Amino acid sequence: MNYLLDKKSVYTNRPRKTDRFRPVLLVLLFVVLYGFGSLIWPPVSRPVLFLAGPLFSINGEARQAVIGTAQFFQSKKTLVSTNQALRQELREVKARAFLAEQKLNQLAVFSLHQTASPEAVVGQVVARPRFLPYDIFLLTLPAGGGETVRLNDKVTWQGRILLGEVVQLAGDNARVKLYSSPGIRRLALVGPDKIQAVLVGRGGGNFTIDLPRGLDIPVGSVVYHALNPSLILGLVGEVVKQPENPSQVIHVRTPVNIYTLKWLEISSF
Repeated sequence: MNYLLDKKSVYTNRPRKTDRFRPVLLVLLFVVLYGFGSLIWPPVSRPVLFLAGPLFSINGEARQAVIGTAQFFQSKKTLVSTNQALRQELREVKARAFLAEQKLNQLAVFSLHQTASPEAVVGQVVARPRFLPYDIFLLTLPAGGGETVRLNDKVTWQGRILLGEVVQLAGDNARVKLYSSPGIRRLALVGPDKIQAVLVGRGGGNFTIDLPRGLDIPVGSVVYHALNPSLILGLVGEVVKQPENPSQVIHVRTPVNIYTLKWLEISSF
């Protein structure tokens, strides 16, 4: 049985032919109007420019976004390479600093041997206060040095600053006790007039001296060894005077930092 089809439905369901070139023609027309519309017909250029402006603006912003992203990754890559180069340079600087320190140590030993008296033995500090109690140093002596060093030999730095004396020997090792050890008393000369006084060790390179208040002891005065005034025991760091006390307390400190010493001289005076 045949059915009559509605003409409208037949033409509606039939696939339509599409013109593939229509979008291309519209774009070309738009470009021509945008470029030459003002020459052909000036009223046409205004709406075309109105529509083209946002399109070109969006295109420019997209281009800037792409450029910004590329620059970001390029900058990140540059930062990574720069960081690696700086790390390598830091390692090289540390290596050079270590070699320079070794060279300075060698020069220091050579200088000590040159300036030390012929009887002096230069010992290397292998342990110091903070690691050993009661202001004790442990020195390693050169080969055969233990045969020339004796108990009670004096220990100095740069030949002039008297720090303590040898209290124990074991082969080529010497144990040194500083005069600043708590409770140790030494006769000393203090102040410009070299007033005789008793220097009492307080530990950590510190001493105290008790003298009558009437004696003027300026801060910074040198404290000498009483039996050998060419040797320095310390420097006056503070003078404490109290109205109710007839004496003054003078605080003295070893002129060198005992926690950083690396080489010392041992001599018998």
